Amino acid sequence: HIQRWPITDQMLTLLLEKLLSFQPTAIGIDIYRDLPVPPGTAKLTQLLKNNPSLVVIEKFGDGRTNRINPPPILQHTDQVGFSDIPMDQDGIIRRGFLFLDNYQEPPHYALSLRLALRYLATKNIFAQPDPQSPDVLKLGHTSYIPFEKNDGAYVNADASGYQYWLRFKTQNQAFPRYTLQQILDENVPSAAFQDK
Repeated sequence: HIQRWPITDQMLTLLLEKLLSFQPTAIGIDIYRDLPVPPGTAKLTQLLKNNPSLVVIEKFGDGRTNRINPPPILQHTDQVGFSDIPMDQDGIIRRGFLFLDNYQEPPHYALSLRLALRYLATKNIFAQPDPQSPDVLKLGHTSYIPFEKNDGAYVNADASGYQYWLRFKTQNQAFPRYTLQQILDENVPSAAFQDK
């Protein structure tokens, strides 16, 4: 059992190497790693740099404060996605972000979008502007109309960034989950990760 949090860079590297051996299309690392957690930092840095299928997390915050940067080796690359989620005043999450920006740098992508784009590229589906509305993102045959401040029951809501409505899956459609120990012990079906 691993009885330490955060896990060390060495342990994270070992986990990622095991996952990469299953040949996934992309791996999202939803663990902030703006600061090293020795030992193993140099090896983790090399692994991140040499594997474009790895996508790390950042926290955008408000673009200037409350920000948590990704590992320095990946900053300003397409291997970074943010974790921010807009929350309604009643504490319920009904929307998500695809993009955020502070107008001083290129738009930042959501971790979920970065991972989806990597997977969809293997199916020859790429992000493009909708021909009818160039400001709207289109993936394949689907256009993602951004949330507007007065949509639905909202009145003058914060519609910053590129937001979309969430559709929650029911319990019987939950994703399979595996523990860190199961992966390290290779006690998981390789089909659970290959090409996913």
